[in-house]
Amino acid sequence: MAILQLIRLPNLLMLAFCQLLIRYGFYIPMGADFGLSDLDYLILVLSTCLVAGGGYIINDINDLEIDRINKKNRPLVSGLIQEKTAFSLYVILTIVGVGGGFYLANLIGRPAFAGIFVAVAALLYLYASMLNSMLLVGNLLISVLVGVSLLIVVVFDLLPITDWSNQQNQQWFFSVILLYSAWSFVINLLREWVKDLQDVDGDRNGGRQTLPIVLGRSRTRSLVIAVTILFIISLLYQLYFHWYNRSWMVLYFLALVIGPLIFFCIKLQSSTTTDDYRKASTILKLIMFMAICSIPLLNLN
Repeated sequence: MAILQLIRLPNLLMLAFCQLLIRYGFYIPMGADFGLSDLDYLILVLSTCLVAGGGYIINDINDLEIDRINKKNRPLVSGLIQEKTAFSLYVILTIVGVGGGFYLANLIGRPAFAGIFVAVAALLYLYASMLNSMLLVGNLLISVLVGVSLLIVVVFDLLPITDWSNQQNQQWFFSVILLYSAWSFVINLLREWVKDLQDVDGDRNGGRQTLPIVLGRSRTRSLVIAVTILFIISLLYQLYFHWYNRSWMVLYFLALVIGPLIFFCIKLQSSTTTDDYRKASTILKLIMFMAICSIPLLNLN
């Protein structure tokens, strides 16, 4: 269905799954104090997905001419959905999503937290309309927002009921999610650069300044591989110095995160075609998903 393709349903389902996994696979089984009911947490997940879905739509609207070169099968480019219809859907999803944020912020007694949803929606609009054309700025912004999509869980569910009696315990849960959020930021940033490698022809035609256009594809590939190697080293550091006694976690990361990252580097080094870069981008998406899926293993010794 064209609308589901427009809002990137698989990406939204992945986002929802990760947010649900954090609560029901991690901090509830490990005894965290949380404030939202199951229904209200579902509203949090749904609101986040609606704002993200709106972001995908407005990005497609603003990328229409570029996508005529890069992604000819997109619903707007192919004419399956009219631009006016897409914009109306963007407005509806964004308003409902931000409205859910206002409801939750008032529910937990922190009305200022609604500003998070407003800021994310505004930044997604700015990204689509101008920031994605600026060197590195768009890549960094969208990667930060990916990290925020995980942090927002603890901000709304754990932070409001944290006090002196449970502060140390709650801080540990927050630190873990912050770590995973940072990892998500790095992996998504790598993926943004790979997508720029994939879309270089349309981006150049649209007047964008991306790393492959400024540095060239070869140097950009080298940069991505170098950052990936540094990221692998940071993961090994975490496993060796902090999770060395969690054997299942160590084995999981070696097999399903670090191993695939090494494979990604090998594949990217030999990538030359648009299809090669598309496959490399998919590998990174799967690696991010597998990394987040490791969270429940923290329950095991």
